[in-house]
Amino acid sequence: MSQSAFKYFGIDKKSIPHSNQVDCEYILEKAKRIIVHRHRNEITSAIKAIYRFYQDSEHYFVSDEITDDKKIIYSPASVFQNLIDKFDLTTIPNFPSATWPECFALLSVTLIKNIFYRPLFWQDETLDEAEKKTKQHEFTSQLITEAMEAITQAEHLLEKQHDKEKKSNDSIRALEIRHNPGKELKCEFVAFFQENGAEYNNNQSEAARKFYRRLTKDKKIYTSLENAVRTLTKGLRAHRKGKLNCSNKK
Repeated sequence: MSQSAFKYFGIDKKSIPHSNQVDCEYILEKAKRIIVHRHRNEITSAIKAIYRFYQDSEHYFVSDEITDDKKIIYSPASVFQNLIDKFDLTTIPNFPSATWPECFALLSVTLIKNIFYRPLFWQDETLDEAEKKTKQHEFTSQLITEAMEAITQAEHLLEKQHDKEKKSNDSIRALEIRHNPGKELKCEFVAFFQENGAEYNNNQSEAARKFYRRLTKDKKIYTSLENAVRTLTKGLRAHRKGKLNCSNKK
């Protein structure tokens, strides 16, 4: 059975107000999916580092700009976003090859962990117990809102990262096709045979003939049909042995 997100991050679910548990679990599950490949000691170390960075950067949360006599307050996720080009991720101890999606995900976890810390207003003797509880509820709601913003940004950055990697892979694949059109054709036949092999009683040669005959003239790069059959079936066997990589094929 999969470990709950609360337990995964060492958070006591029962200590979270019942009305906030669903939102917290939603955020933590998303964070868990982003950093699930990390070892426990890496996660612990990174959370501590991000919490310190969060505390050290507190002065960034208040802007010098003033609107209607009020200072503009920036959320933790906004501060992190503005510091992306200034903060060196390699300085995070025991967290090799750190990425910003991971950091935003762990920021969301850090914010939820902050729910357990009692703000200074609990020491304010001018407030009665009911007023303190109301302030605590507002404080908790604010942290969850900020954590939701952080995890949303983490997913956005992760999507951009995947798009960038896909474009890079597509560029590599396009270059391979230009310089090795035969490989592209072999991979197309591999996909064709995987989908239609049974139609030809798994006869590779017969499937290769049918496949090659259906190609447009500009894609028929072999000198003869039989040469194409030999080359394509050889490519299929190479793929099955792991010698022909078609993983980048769409």
